Amino acid sequence: ERSDARAVVPVEGSHCGFTGHPRRVLCSKHYWAVFSVPGLDRELLFVGAHLKARPNDPASCARREGQAVILAQIVQEWGLFRNRSVILAGDLNDFDKRVPDASGNKPRSDVLAMLTAVGLRSVGERLARSERWTWSEPGSRWP
Repeated sequence: ERSDARAVVPVEGSHCGFTGHPRRVLCSKHYWAVFSVPGLDRELLFVGAHLKARPNDPASCARREGQAVILAQIVQEWGLFRNRSVILAGDLNDFDKRVPDASGNKPRSDVLAMLTAVGLRSVGERLARSERWTWSEPGSRWP
């Protein structure tokens, strides 16, 4: 399923530096589904998302925070409030303040903090810092 919910950006307390007029945004690239998994004692909510790119651009940052508000609502309403296990996966196009990536990038947004605040955990917590990267070609890795 998909949500047509909208969030107002910039979100309260945003550090993105967006100076435009407040506007309502969608989380346009997402889906979610509920699964019964053999051996799991409760249903599983799986959410896939691809958030707005360009982590350091103020307008993109503000939009990503709005998208995170919508994802957090989905996680709570369709997952946690119904006692389901939850996996949110995809390209969040951002960095984590608590779990530094291999290059030590710092986020401008609070996207990861917003998602962990509702009870999600970063997969990066389980990886050595040198393994926290998502793209590679000969001679380079990003981040």
